[in-house]
Amino acid sequence: MKKIFNRWYIAMFLPVPAILIGAFVMHSNEVSPIVYGQNIVCYLVLGLILFLLNAKLSGVIRGNHVRVIIIIFAGLTACTFFDSGLENVYRWLTVGDFRLYVSSIVLPSMVIGLGLLLQKGETIFSVIIVVVMLIILALQPDASQLSAFAVSSTFLLFTQSNKQPLKWIMLVLSSGFVVYSWIHIDALEAVPHVEDIILLAWDMGTTWFMFGILSLALLLVPFLGFSKANAYANAVGVYYLIVLVSAIFGNFPVPLMGFGISPIIGYLFAIFLLYRKNFSNYAQNKTSII
Repeated sequence: MKKIFNRWYIAMFLPVPAILIGAFVMHSNEVSPIVYGQNIVCYLVLGLILFLLNAKLSGVIRGNHVRVIIIIFAGLTACTFFDSGLENVYRWLTVGDFRLYVSSIVLPSMVIGLGLLLQKGETIFSVIIVVVMLIILALQPDASQLSAFAVSSTFLLFTQSNKQPLKWIMLVLSSGFVVYSWIHIDALEAVPHVEDIILLAWDMGTTWFMFGILSLALLLVPFLGFSKANAYANAVGVYYLIVLVSAIFGNFPVPLMGFGISPIIGYLFAIFLLYRKNFSNYAQNKTSII
């Protein structure tokens, strides 16, 4: 019974305020329940699945599997160019009636995987993946996700790699990509209940605005308090911080509070990976992760 109250389960409940406040704000602004209900259903269904997996899974994923998964994730992100896109913006994959915002699903887990590989000393492979992803995100284009990934991956390189020249080269290269992405930012109009959800909360009053801000701040909490050996956890926190800040300066989705199931999927999977039992063994023995 004690295990039910460990950090994993607490972390899984921290997105609830943002999702519920977002749903209430959307409801108050006459957004259909079918829309904001998707966020709630996604959280409940995926949360239950991950709850059961966390209780049942006991196998390991080897280091080579981490590399394969990262490559698959990069491939999925590149597949967005084969979708129809929207005004020359290619960030989504259409699956049935859903348009999945792929980078928001895969990037948090990719950051974790890259951190683990860097701790194994696989710097060259990690750098290649980072460069490939930066190119893909720049072509989509997606300044928010590119900036978040660039800053979090650079953070990992500086904390987990001892290859000094390469770290500085990647800092300059990543900075260049970030500048490029904001100069060539897309012209998509903001959808009020997606990108401007926090402004809708502001229109409802200062109290709801403050509740909204606090609920978004809570999203960063699960990635704090890890040891230096688990810097990949802090890197995911950096990723989400940049995503949230980017939403202030551009028409980018506000994760979990705004409408969209993809950020919910990416967030819950990141928590699932970080808080899995004995997960940090990968960093310690460099052989496997749970």
